[in-house]
Amino acid sequence: MKQILISFEYQCCPVWVYDEAGCLLYNGLPDGMQTDESFGALCDELQDTYDALFVDDGKVFAYLGFASEAELDSFKKQVAVVRDRLAAACGDRYRIET
Repeated sequence: MKQILISFEYQCCPVWVYDEAGCLLYNGLPDGMQTDESFGALCDELQDTYDALFVDDGKVFAYLGFASEAELDSFKKQVAVVRDRLAAACGDRYRIET
C-alpha cells in the first residue's frame, strides 16, 4: 500500500507521498485532495507556522522553536486534523503516518 507521511521540512509541503516500496513519489497533496482548497489552505497554514520557527535572514539560519507549550499543543492539534482529513479522504488507498 502507498504511504502518506506528514513530516515537516523548511519551506516544503508537510505531505509526502511514497510508493509501495517506500520510494518518494512526490512532496505535495495526494490525488483526491489537490482540489480541496480548504485542505490546501490548512496545510499551507501549518507549513507557515513551522517555517516561522526558524530565522533565515540570508546570513543566519537557525531554529527558534515554539514560544510556548500552548503553541506547540495547538500545532499538534492542527497536525491531527490534517491526519484525520487525509485518513477520511485517502485511507482506503494510502497508509497515513505522522
